[in-house]
Parts: sequence; structure tokens; C-alpha cells
Amino acid sequence: MRATAPGDAVIELPWLCPGAEALAALARTPVPWVALREDPGTVLLVLRHTTAFATLTLPFSPSSLLEPSLAEAALGGVRGYAGAGFVDWTRDGAREVRAAALESARLARRVAEATGRYEPEHAWVAGLLAPLGWLGVCAANPDYARDCLADPEHPHHPSAVERRHWGFDQAGLGRRLARRWALPPWLAAVAGYLGLPPEDARRCGAASDLVAVVRLAVALAQRRNGGLHLTVGTTPEEAAAAVGLTAAALEELEREARDETPVLPHSSRVLCPSQVPLLSDLLALAAENRRLRDLPTLRRVEAEADALADALQEARAGEAERLRAQKLASLAELAAGAGHEINNPLAVISGQAQFLLNKLLKGDRRQAPRDTNASINSGPGTQYAVLSTETPPASPVSPEETEEALRKIIDQAQRIHQILRELMQFARPPVPHKQFFDAGDLVQEVATSLAELAAQRRVRLVVPHPGRPVPLCADPGQVRTALTCLLRNAVEAAPADGWAGVRVELPSPAAVAIVFEDNGPGPPPQQREHLFDPFYCGRSAGRGRGLGLPTAWRLAGQHGGDVAFVNLPDGPTRFVLTLPCSPSPANGNGNGQS
Repeated sequence: MRATAPGDAVIELPWLCPGAEALAALARTPVPWVALREDPGTVLLVLRHTTAFATLTLPFSPSSLLEPSLAEAALGGVRGYAGAGFVDWTRDGAREVRAAALESARLARRVAEATGRYEPEHAWVAGLLAPLGWLGVCAANPDYARDCLADPEHPHHPSAVERRHWGFDQAGLGRRLARRWALPPWLAAVAGYLGLPPEDARRCGAASDLVAVVRLAVALAQRRNGGLHLTVGTTPEEAAAAVGLTAAALEELEREARDETPVLPHSSRVLCPSQVPLLSDLLALAAENRRLRDLPTLRRVEAEADALADALQEARAGEAERLRAQKLASLAELAAGAGHEINNPLAVISGQAQFLLNKLLKGDRRQAPRDTNASINSGPGTQYAVLSTETPPASPVSPEETEEALRKIIDQAQRIHQILRELMQFARPPVPHKQFFDAGDLVQEVATSLAELAAQRRVRLVVPHPGRPVPLCADPGQVRTALTCLLRNAVEAAPADGWAGVRVELPSPAAVAIVFEDNGPGPPPQQREHLFDPFYCGRSAGRGRGLGLPTAWRLAGQHGGDVAFVNLPDGPTRFVLTLPCSPSPANGNGNGQS
């Protein structure tokens, strides 16, 4: 028979027992929340048996601690569990775990106050219970926590060491306890998925902003003293950027955290509730008194529910208006970008045409306009060239001037044509004409076509061949365009004497991944949500149409694929084009029509 792992005992815990002192405080009126929030067992009791933290949309109200269900749950636990789940937080192992939890709670509250994201008390609770698995281990036996913390490999491989000691890592225990104790989804996600990227944590029920607040708090606490080595999947600087804190604000927050006296656990031994004979009677009396007072409270709650329903309806209307404003802003961005890009070459064309027309029609009697790019304003930031009606005398046009002006007209007209062609390719790409071809050969072909651009920018191209055929059934022209957009983006983003690369990978039998990398700084966090917006460009206006990445994304979607930016904190800038993989045609020549 397999020996029971310590983690199995943790999962079977009926509750995390509050200390006798905290339970006695629950019977007081009003309930002193500031004192109770340092006891993890009491905080869990409040979470499970009151409406205090049921949702993130309502602020914490101390009056919710007077709900009869809280005192009744405390009484039932004391009578029914006979000391199970009780932790003496002064013991080795338990003391360090609680100190780390309090430090995370304190910093999470500070971050919430500094950023205005979420109620500070919600942040405190999330920070305190982020190491829920560790708290459960202490309730099973503090020696389990002490031995794991003493393992020299724990700072380097925390999850592996925890699984070796307990059978589960702390995040796995946190997920199981959150499910067993029916904790609110937002807290369950913090306790079990803190190390996941924000988008994945959101799919698991996390409130992304709150997870970011706790992730920053834990990262700061662990950078100071190591703590419990929770996996947060980010650095404090990246976590600060995710919640809108600048580098200067983060430095100030760290300085204040160093100067502030940390919240420390009580040094005196915590009493188990079963050791205090009259505690059950005190809780029973408090529950009875609160039930008697609950009838008028019920009427008030119903009135508040009506008010909340009205507020929700108003919020719905406001949300619709906000979405409409965002859509209009997006359209304005598209119109402004397109207007700016198309107007510039039009101004050159118009000016040069005026110059030639004036020279050819007036001859020696009149001179070309001194400003061949004369323009008028037609709104903020928009100019259109017009023909001047008054021109001073000029010399006749020479054949050289005529040739130069005509070349400029042709070049700018072709530029307009290319802009409109790219815009239409993004807006309405043609139906793909699929056929089999080798993805590796096409990648090499695209790299060769951009070799001159890379040489001009002093960028080294790194293009390894996959070594074997990688068959794709797709429109080769559209895939070539997508590859060119992405590799050009990498070359232009790489610094001088830097490198850009592209390689073909097979992450699964059903997909081909073409990875584009460069050693440039990568897009800043505030620009990442706009990477695939047409005409959005991180460079100054007129220095890039901003259609490369959107076009690649659009053409990938035409084939059932995708283009994604992969954030590598310590690695190169990476974009990945994923396309469905197709089996080779029966004749194996790679050129059959689909």
C-alpha cells in the first residue's frame, strides 16, 4: 500500500482553524477587522461564510462581519472539528510561512492604494492567501513546511522540491483547497494560478488586474528576502508595468516598503479554540443575537439589492456608450493614419503638377510657384495641395526639370498605389488559392529577397533550413506576403550590427510554426495591445505605415492560422506565425493543386 503523502492530508483538511483570540473577537460588536485580517484561518472563515468578499465589484464592508452565518460557522467548526486544522503560528516553519503571507498582504494593499486598482482590503486578502498551499501544509503539520524550506534545492527548483516533500506543489495544493472550501473564483485563481500568464489566468477565473497586483507584491517581497519562492512568472519591473506603475513609482514603493515596519506575527503562542471552554458558549450567544437583529437587516439588504439593480442598469447603458466611443476612436485612428499616409504623396504630386503646368502654359511670362507644395488646411493635422492663382514671372522649364518632376510624380503615384493595395489586402484579402509547397524553401526565398535590406541596415540574417521538407497546403503568394511582412519587421526592429532570424518548427503534427526573432528591444508594454492594429506604428508619423503585422495576421487567419507576439522577459523579440499542417500529396512532389 502506498504511504500517504503529506499533501493528501492537506487536501482532506475541513478548514483552517482560527486562533481562539480571533474567534473571541468575532463575537464582539463591531467586529475588529484590522486585528482579524492577520489570522489566515479567520480570513478564510469570512470568505467562506459571509458576503464580505463574494465579489470584486463591491467594496469591503465591516458590517458584513455581523452576519449570523459567520458566528454560526465558527461555532460549528469549534464543535465539529475538535481542533483539526489548527496551527500554532509560533512554531518553526509555520512562523516563516505566516510572516511571508503577511508581507505579501501588506505590499498588495500598498500596490492597490498606489494604483487605484481594486479595493485595498481585497488586495490584502489576496496577498495573504496567495500561498494557500503553504498555509494548508502548516495546518497539517508545520514540520512539513520547515523541512521543505530547509531543503537547499528549494530556492532553485521550488515546485519540484515541494512535490518531492509533499506529493504536490504549493499551487496544486492551493487549487485543491480552494475547490474543497468553495472559495470565490477570483481568490481561487490567485491561490492556484499566480504563475500563469495574465491571459491564461483570466481563462481560469482570475481578475487580471488583481492577479497583477498580487504578482507584483509577491515578486517584491521575494526579491527582498526570498520568502516562500512562489512562482509568479515575471519580474517586479514587468509586474509594475502591467498595473501602470512607472519605474520611478516602483522605486518609491520599494523605498517605502523598506522604511515601513513590517507586519509580524504575534510572538506569543496561539491558543487552540478547543482549549478555551467558554468560547463555544460565547459564539453561540453572538450567533443568536445576530439572528434576532437580522430581520430589519434583511429589509435593508433587499432595498440595497433594488438600488444595485438600478445601478447595474445604468452601468450597462454607460458600458454601451463607452464601447461606442472606443469603436469611433478606432475608426478615427484608421482614418487619421490613412489620411496622413495618402495625403503626403498627394501633396508632392499636386505641387509638382502645378510646377509643370505653370511652366508649360505660361512659358517665360510667369514663374513657377516658389512653394511647390502649397496647401490648405482641411481640419487638424490634414493638408491638401491646391493650385496657386497668383504666380510671379519665371524662366522656361528645362528638359531636366521636366524629367525630375515627372519622376517624382510617378514615384509618389506608385507609393499611393502600394499603400492602397496593402490596405485592401488587409481589409479584403482574396480567397486563398491553395497548393502544396515546401515551407522551408519559401522561407529561404523570402530571406533572400530581404538580404539587401538587411545589409543596408547592417543586420545579420539567421535562417537555418529545417533539414527536411515541411509540406504546407496554402496560398503560396499570401504566405510569402505574410513571411515578408514579419521578417521585414524583425530586420527593421533589430539594431545596427544586430541580428534577425526566422526558422521553421513543428510544435505538433497538426501545425507548422514559423518563428521570427530579433535582438531589438521589443515593443513596450503600452504598445503591445496595438501591434496588429492597421496604421498603428510605434515610430513617428510618416516613418512606417503600420500595415505589416496586421496584414500578416489577416492572411494567417485566412488559412486558419494566427500570428502572435511571444513575450520573453530575458530573450529576443519573438513573433510566431502558426499555420495548419497538411500531409504531403500522394505523389510526393509537393506541387499538387488542392
